[in-house]
This record gives sequence, C-alpha cells and structure tokens, in this order.
Amino acid sequence: MSTHSPSMSFTGALATPHALATEAGMCAYRDGGNAIDAAIAAAAVLTVVYPHNVALGGDLIALVHTPNGEVRCVNASGWAGSAVDIVGLRATHGRWLPTRGADSVTVPGGLRGWEALRRFGARLTWDQTLRAAESTARDGAPVAPSLASWTENPALVRLYFSISRMPSSSSTTSTRVILAPR
Repeated sequence: MSTHSPSMSFTGALATPHALATEAGMCAYRDGGNAIDAAIAAAAVLTVVYPHNVALGGDLIALVHTPNGEVRCVNASGWAGSAVDIVGLRATHGRWLPTRGADSVTVPGGLRGWEALRRFGARLTWDQTLRAAESTARDGAPVAPSLASWTENPALVRLYFSISRMPSSSSTTSTRVILAPR
C-alpha cells in the first residue's frame, strides 16, 4: 500500500498545443489538484493563447475515468436555442446544417462542461484553477504561428483582441504578443 497522498504522487500525463497551457495544468497538479483541475486550468489558458481553436463560447466533450473505474462522458456540446424551428431549418438546408451563419449557432456549453467536470471531484477552487489564465490574459503571451496567420485578417483582430507588433507589421511571429481586450 502506498503511503503517498494523492496530491503529492504524480501518476498522470498532460499534453496541450501550447506550453503555457501545459504549464498551467502541471501547476494545478503541483498545487494539490487532480486531473480534472489540470484539464480545466489548461483549457482556460488555451482560451487565451488559442482563441481561434478553444473559446469560452465553445463546447466541451470529455471522458472521465472515475476513481471507482467507471468511464463517464460529459457532453457539454451546444444545444439549439429553444425557439429554433427545425422544420424551417430542414426546408432551408435539407439534411445538413451549414457550418457558418446564424443557422449554425448553438448555445455554448463549454463553461457548463467545466462546472460538470468539477462535480467529479475537483480539489482546487475556481480562483486557483483560473489563476494562470487570468495572468496570461493580463500579461500577454507569445502568439503561436497558427494564431499569427489567423490574425492577418484585420476584421477578426478588431473583433476578438488587440495585437501588439514589434517593430512593424512585417515582424516575425516570435515578436508578436497577444493581449486580452480591456
């Protein structure tokens, strides 16, 4: 029988597409959290550094392996609005909904998904879980190459965030910093 407490013994893995998100998840583990805390902390940072792929207004689907060995699914994908006319949508679009436009919009489920995940036994407070995302949004972060190419569309830049470029618009992606709007 192990004498290590669950919060001091690391038996997991964490991978994200951005180093700051991975670091946030690992910090959640080090601060006494578990895999749920780490996943939410990492996802929260991704909403800051990868807003084109992970957004607070998005959805969440997760598989959770509970301590008793059960695998549970959290499906927090967006629902259609309550006033949606399904007959009208089918008449307009046939069998497949469009990928863009008003008829493709659903109610975001991601935040509700985080809330559902926490009920599986998160150990950290919301404040602790979201601390890294808050500081990353406040202090800025290097822009990933995939986001840098996306930000070349000025309309999208104005819509979502401001970019500080040094020294000019022809600068490399390593010198761009993403800042949350104030």
